[in-house]
Amino acid sequence: MVKDIYIGSTRGDIDDLIVFNNKLFFHAEDSTHWEELWVTDWTEAWTVMLKDINPGSGDSDPEDFVIYNNKLYFGAGDWTNWKELWVSDWTETWTTMVKDINLGSGNSFPGLFTVCNNKIMFYADNGSLWKELWVTDWTEVWTTIVKDIYAWISASYPAYFEVHNNKLYFKANDWVSWSELWISDWTEVGTTMIKDIYPAASSSNPSTLQVYNNKIYFQANEWVYWTELWVTDGTGSWTTLVKDIYSGSIGSYPKEPTVYNNKLYFRAKESATSDELWVTDGTETGTTLVKDIYPNSGNSDLSWFTVYNNKIYFRANDWTNWYELWISDGTGTGTIMLENINPGVGNWFPYYFTIFQ
Repeated sequence: MVKDIYIGSTRGDIDDLIVFNNKLFFHAEDSTHWEELWVTDWTEAWTVMLKDINPGSGDSDPEDFVIYNNKLYFGAGDWTNWKELWVSDWTETWTTMVKDINLGSGNSFPGLFTVCNNKIMFYADNGSLWKELWVTDWTEVWTTIVKDIYAWISASYPAYFEVHNNKLYFKANDWVSWSELWISDWTEVGTTMIKDIYPAASSSNPSTLQVYNNKIYFQANEWVYWTELWVTDGTGSWTTLVKDIYSGSIGSYPKEPTVYNNKLYFRAKESATSDELWVTDGTETGTTLVKDIYPNSGNSDLSWFTVYNNKIYFRANDWTNWYELWISDGTGTGTIMLENINPGVGNWFPYYFTIFQ
């Protein structure tokens, strides 16, 4: 143990760990300051609270850390401005609020901080325009709303951020087409809907965006094929269905997209209960099942895809050993359980796979 932060039998609730300036920054709680920003150089003496952002009996709850221009950005709240955008150069003095977006005692609840086009893009609520897309270059004056997508009525709720070719791809909801796929270069005029995939006042709800082969692959829903694998090059004319994996009015619900050996691997359904390992090269014919891990229409429930040492590691459930550690080289024969850690009918439930070298 590096340090007993919350002394005694109460846990320190360590969370949101990020490496910055050769130190580890994280969210932690002690008995005096509650949930605040901490830093460690791995020694007990230098595992300290960086700043009591919300002094007294409150906590600042720092979260959603991102590094940009050699500074650490995150959301945090103090007793005056509540949850807003903060920045730190790793010193207490220069750990400050960037801007009070929702003035006064309102929360802007900023989140999904994503570096794009040499700026940080994120969502926030300024109290009048609701939750919309914002941008900052680290100064207060240039921390501004990008576009009021759901104009003056409600929130667009931007989500599933993915950066490609200096543009941000994301899901957003306007009052005409509902939740569809959008793109932004951080300017208002350059923030547009790519395509109304599910027209007539319905939502395609794009999610799990992933860059592969110079395009964006994602999950989306429309009235013929339902929730399947789609691809876009950023234009409406080239935003198309890759394959109807679960034919009919159900949908395969592709998730966990992971690039490996110049192909895209993911989990998908082809029947009501199956959820197995699939691969695509971007073409319909090249989108195929890798292996039926849980046969007889069972659900292998794959998760935590991690590429390491030219293999994909993941958690999966077969009908014999339940949830254990699996490995794949991209072929059916090379997709095997690596180790039955909890033998018999027990589950090991491996998760939080992390590469450390």
